[in-house]
Amino acid sequence: MPRPELPYRLVDADNHYYEPDDCCTRHLEANYRERAIHIETLPDGAREWRFGDKPLSFHRGARDFTISPGALRAYYEGKEFDGESAPVVSTDRPAYRDRKARLATMDKQSIEASIMYPSFGVAIESDMRGDPEAAVANVRAFNRFIEEDWGFAYENRIFAPPLLSLVDLDGACQEADRVLVSAQDTAERLVEEAPDHVTVVSESGIRSVGDAQRVLDAGANAILVGESLMRANVPGEEVQSYLALTASGTGRRDPV
Repeated sequence: MPRPELPYRLVDADNHYYEPDDCCTRHLEANYRERAIHIETLPDGAREWRFGDKPLSFHRGARDFTISPGALRAYYEGKEFDGESAPVVSTDRPAYRDRKARLATMDKQSIEASIMYPSFGVAIESDMRGDPEAAVANVRAFNRFIEEDWGFAYENRIFAPPLLSLVDLDGACQEADRVLVSAQDTAERLVEEAPDHVTVVSESGIRSVGDAQRVLDAGANAILVGESLMRANVPGEEVQSYLALTASGTGRRDPV
C-alpha cells in the first residue's frame, strides 16, 4: 500500500539509534575500567553485555540485528504474533548508526525532525544500582558517545537527549550541569551559522543570568528561561535581572 503524501513534514517523537560496542567504554575514565559496561565474548563465540564481571540481567545478549520495520504491526493489532520467527534486519545499516545517513533517510520519509533514544542504553541502569559511582561514570561516558556520534541537537533536526542516572542524585546534577554547558556551546555554534535575518532563540541550558549573558553575547535574539525562576528565592527579582540584561542591547543582534 503506497504511503499517502502529506502537505507537511513530520516530527518523529519516538525513534532509536543502535549503539556501537564501545558506547560505554570509549570515553570512560581509566579508573572505572574494571566496572565498565562492556561486551564479553564467550568460548562458544556468543557475545554478552556485562557490568564489570556480571552479565546484565535484562539486555544480556549483544546482537547486531533488530526486528524489521512494520513487523510488530500484527502484535499491536492484537493478532497472532510469533516473535521468534519475526523478520529481522541488520543494525549495521548506515542510517541506524550515522547521523548524516539518518538525515538522508529522514528526508526521504518527509521527516523534519526526530527525537532519538537509545536502544540498549535504556536498560542498563538497574544493573548498576549497587555501585552508584560507577553508574554515574558509565552514564557520563555514554553521554559523550551520544554527543560525539549523534549530537544533542544535530543540524537542529536530530535530537538525542543525554541520560541521567538517579541512583546518585548529586552525580546526576553534576552530569546535568555538564551537558547543559554543552547545550550552550551548541547554541553558540548555531548562532554563528544562522543568517542575520533569522530570529535565534536559545531554549536550553539557561540556569542563571550569567548563562543568559553568554548566549546573548554569542548573538541570540531571545532566551527561554524557566528553571532558574522556579529555583529563585525571590522570583520577581530574578525576572527583573533578566529583563535588565535583555534590555541592555548586548550581542550582535537586537535582543527581544
